Amino acid sequence: MMKRLSILLLCMFFDSSAMLNNPSLLQKTSLKNRSASFSNAPRTFGTTHFIVGYQEPSDVHKKYKKNKPIIRNDKQNSEALFIDRDRISQSFFSTAHDDLFTILLEILSEVKKELYIAAFALTDKRIVDFIIESYKKGIEVCVIVDANNMNQRHSKVQNLVKDNIPVWYYKPSLNPKYKKNGLSEPCMHHKIMISDDFVITGSANFTKAGQKHNIENINILRDRQTINEYRTEFERLKKFCVQCTSLISA
Repeated sequence: MMKRLSILLLCMFFDSSAMLNNPSLLQKTSLKNRSASFSNAPRTFGTTHFIVGYQEPSDVHKKYKKNKPIIRNDKQNSEALFIDRDRISQSFFSTAHDDLFTILLEILSEVKKELYIAAFALTDKRIVDFIIESYKKGIEVCVIVDANNMNQRHSKVQNLVKDNIPVWYYKPSLNPKYKKNGLSEPCMHHKIMISDDFVITGSANFTKAGQKHNIENINILRDRQTINEYRTEFERLKKFCVQCTSLISA
């Protein structure tokens, strides 16, 4: 028994000496063991485990990116329009955009059934042309303007009347709260557009100055209750108006 143990120890001694005297053999053995270690690693190693210098594929997080607002480019203006139709309200300012009309037109492209407008001033031919085009497509259109539009030099109300679009003008004396203030008459100062699923309102008149040159704002409201409140106001206001059946000044 002691003889066998002595022989085994001698063999192990000579094997160790050979490996120490032959570095290439030692390196091969190490690489073999390392390869065996990696072959037993899970297939996800390198993608789920941290490795210095490992670069994660660029498309890994694509599905987790948050949806961005709708971005459009209007043909009449190269500025990008950020319109988020999922928001209950959204505001736009002339200080941030060259022309509010490009935003206004994009929002109006949603109109499908009806378009009610109450305008203190209506002189922007681009807006008037859109109203006429919508009416010809079968959209229900009704416009209320301040009485000054009936004889104002740059008013485009006559374009609407010529195309048989229902236009009404505000007559202050029909309002139960009417009170004359000196020589001036109270005016209808709304800037409102009401459609199927939104209301457009704000400081900007429907004029080129209001849409482009002045410091103005427009607000998009999509809350259903708010839309209904504006519709109620429109019908209430109509009771204080006279329908335009001709181009005779008010």
